[in-house]
Amino acid sequence: MKSLSIVFRFVRQAIIFGASSIFTSMPPVYLLEEYQNEVSELRQWLSDVSDKDSNEECVKRALQALYLLNTVIEQNETRN
Repeated sequence: MKSLSIVFRFVRQAIIFGASSIFTSMPPVYLLEEYQNEVSELRQWLSDVSDKDSNEECVKRALQALYLLNTVIEQNETRN
């Protein structure tokens, strides 16, 4: 059972990495307008990971991704 927990931890880390890559590579306007629902769900999931995950590395990466997403949102708001 412990090995399954390790696999799930790596999956969460991979999802967080992928999300962060999207946040930095997609134009903010397109990301926030075309994928508003998905971004909202992902933001909630990242928040849950940062609050409830037992793995310190997942928590750290989720917090970094949330910071990155919030920065993208703020930059988009100042441009509009």
